[in-house]
Amino acid sequence: MGTWDDLIKVLITANPQSIISFLFPGAQFLENLNTELRNPIRNVVADSLLKVVWMGLEIIVHIEFQRHAEEVMPRRVWEYNVLSTYVYQRPTLSFVVYFVEEANIPEPIYTIKVGERAIHAFSYQNVKVWELAGTQLKQPGVEGLLPLLPLTKGGATYDVVEDMIAQLLATGKQDLLPIGYSFAALVLKDIREKNWLQWRFSLMESILEQSWAYQEMVSRGFNKGFNKGFNKGFDEGHNKGFDEGHNKGFDEALVRFVRKRFPKQVELADLVCAQVTDMAVLSTTFDSLIEANSEEEVQEILTKALQSVS
Repeated sequence: MGTWDDLIKVLITANPQSIISFLFPGAQFLENLNTELRNPIRNVVADSLLKVVWMGLEIIVHIEFQRHAEEVMPRRVWEYNVLSTYVYQRPTLSFVVYFVEEANIPEPIYTIKVGERAIHAFSYQNVKVWELAGTQLKQPGVEGLLPLLPLTKGGATYDVVEDMIAQLLATGKQDLLPIGYSFAALVLKDIREKNWLQWRFSLMESILEQSWAYQEMVSRGFNKGFNKGFNKGFDEGHNKGFDEGHNKGFDEALVRFVRKRFPKQVELADLVCAQVTDMAVLSTTFDSLIEANSEEEVQEILTKALQSVS
């Protein structure tokens, strides 16, 4: 599965309690377990095995992450579930998370029969991210899943990406911005969308590069073009632009950000975008807005930008 697999593993590493709270409400994460399940016949490696406690009972949560539907999935999940239960001597709950819509996803049931008699009857849960409403990932306790917002129902839009950015900043999860960028890049595919996405995240380059998630992604090697993408997007945003030009794109991003986090200052933000044409001032203003924590701070930042043209 490559990139998808790596991305989701980094995401879970960042905040395993979020995925547990989403899949198994009420359970508390205890520890990550070794995913290699050794047995006399053959060794298998699960995507994720997490030990949790629920109502005083220790349970294993097993998660497989799928980009494509596979007919053999029910048997495969059953095998992992049986081995996990045997190796760790704990009940195991299995989930399969599918990211992008596909036909022919098998039902989450596996049964072995002798005649009409079922000698093994196993069930697990499918999670289809594209069917989820974005609001489901914005609930308290699952903030660590916010980077998945572009993959949710109707999520492949500029507005949802802006919302994801605002939510991550507002909840103190800015370290996950590089992961959000990467997931958004998997669904915003045409050239205009790519240019916009690269440019939009280049505005936060310093925040992204300081993120532990960014360092982890680079170390895994699947995101080698990240810096190149930033630079390309920044250059295109300032030189070629998109839509009606870089000023329009920058203005839209700035206003969207203010609208999401500090709605009382939208009129002032509109005024700044109408009057301030110096990109250096606008860039500095945007950087300051990202760090702001109150309406008063935002008002002061925007007022200072307006004063630069007087």
